[in-house]
Formats: sequence, structure tokens, C-alpha cells
Amino acid sequence: MVSYFVLCLCFGLSGAFLFDTSTISPGGGRGGITDKHYYDLLDLIMEERRSRRQLEQYVGGPLQGELKHLQNETISLKTNYQTLVSDNVNLKNKLSRLENETGSKDELFQFEQKLNDTRDAAERQIQQVKTYVDIISQNYSSVINGISSNVANMTQQQDNDREMVALQACGGFMVKHYIVDSYYSEKMKFSKVINSYGFQNTSALQNDGKFICEKPGLYLFIVTLMSKDSNSRFNIVLHDTAGKFHFLTSVQIAPVYKSSSTIDMYHSGTGSAVIQLNTNDTMYIEPKDIRHTYTNMNCISVMKLR
Repeated sequence: MVSYFVLCLCFGLSGAFLFDTSTISPGGGRGGITDKHYYDLLDLIMEERRSRRQLEQYVGGPLQGELKHLQNETISLKTNYQTLVSDNVNLKNKLSRLENETGSKDELFQFEQKLNDTRDAAERQIQQVKTYVDIISQNYSSVINGISSNVANMTQQQDNDREMVALQACGGFMVKHYIVDSYYSEKMKFSKVINSYGFQNTSALQNDGKFICEKPGLYLFIVTLMSKDSNSRFNIVLHDTAGKFHFLTSVQIAPVYKSSSTIDMYHSGTGSAVIQLNTNDTMYIEPKDIRHTYTNMNCISVMKLR
């Protein structure tokens, strides 16, 4: 309809079809349109009709579909909104009932805070207990190690106590040094080892007159010397690892002779000592005023008691 109206309007204005150069409008003036203007106007009208047809097709097709889709979504949104409103009402009702049963939000917050404080206190107590258990465990380990060490020491001590350690040697003689018409001896040596149990270094006793302790413990020493010298005697001496000398026993062998008629009488003297020795402690026999001895009758016995 619009195209027809425009066409009629154009005809009314022009009065007839005109040519560019030869056709003149009925009014005799120069205001008419040319054929070119007419065709341009006709093309414009046809283009308008095509655009309108395309618009009608779009409005009647995809646009209506989109509108329908939007209507459906609007209905769905309304439905969902109504559902949310209903759920919100139900949630408020449930929250109100929950507050009535358990208390207000502030009360619940305070209860939560108390629970957190209780949990923190419990964790601190657990940590303290763990620390205490660790200390007990360390102490237990120390006690166990100490017990194990004591048991090992006791076992070793029992083994040492059960071990047979003994020595018997005779043939005592002296190394004599000539000093201003008299004899002086430093240590009594025992060259003949009769029995030896548990000793390795018997040569020190044979060559130097020294009993050197190899295994610590409690020892018994028994020494017998024979001499005819007037006022002869001997000492049992300990020389410890600290460098100190200890005179354990002094034994008189022969009395002081008053007459030369008794000078050929032999006497024997026996002494003993019990002493706790450490490794490398040294025991020896120190003779005094002895120039003549009966070698085979000079003996020493050593026994480890424990």
C-alpha cells in the first residue's frame, strides 16, 4: 500500500512520463522529473518493498520464536521466583524454630566460642601429655641403657669372679748392691714359677721382682722367706698407678742375735696381705738386712679372690 501511495504521489507531481530533453510537463515549466528520476524512484520503491518483506519474514519467523522463548523463560523465572519466595519463607520458619530450640545467634556464637576454647585447652593438655610422655620415654631409655650397662658390668664382674686367677712362684733371691762393706737389696725376685692361672706377664716377677696387676680385683698375697741373718725381715709393698708407695705388711724373719753361736740358725717368716688392686698396680717384696737366704724356701702365692 505504501508503494502505491508513493507512486500515485509521484504521478500527481509529474503529470506524465517525461524524457530528459524532449518531454515537457503540461504546465510548460521546468519542474517535471526526468525518466532517470522516475526509474530511480521506482528502484527505491522496490527496495523498500523488499526490505519490508524481509522485516515481515523476520518478525513472523525468528523474532516470534525468540519472543516465544523469552515468554517461556519469563514464565520459568516467575515460577522459580515464587519457589524461592516459598523456600525463603520455609527457611525463615525453620530458623525461627531452631532459634527457639537452641537459642539466638549470639548464644550460638558464644557456644561456638566456648567449644573453640575447650578444644584449644584440650589440645594444650594433649601437647603437655605428649611432652611428658616423651620425657618419660627418654628417661625410660636412659634407665634401660643404665640397667643394660649395669647388667653387662655385673655379667663381666661375675665372669671375672668365676675366672681362676692364681700364681705360685719360689726360688727367691736378691739383686745385691755392694755399698760400704754391706749388702743392700731392692726387691726379692722369684725365678721359678710353679703354677700360673690367668696371668700373662710372669717374666716381670721372675726378672724384676714385680707383680703387675693385669685384672683388677681383690687379691690375697702370701709370702714366705727364710734367712739366718740377724734381724732379717721384709715388707710387702704396693706401688700404685698414682706413684704412691704403701707398706702393707712388715714381717720379722730372724731375731736379733746376741751371740755368734746362733748365727747359723735358719728362720722363716711368713706374711700376708689382702688388697684391692687396679690394672697396672705393682706389688713387690722388699727385704731388709738379708744377706743369706735359702732360695728354694722363698716363695710367693697370689690369688684373686673376686
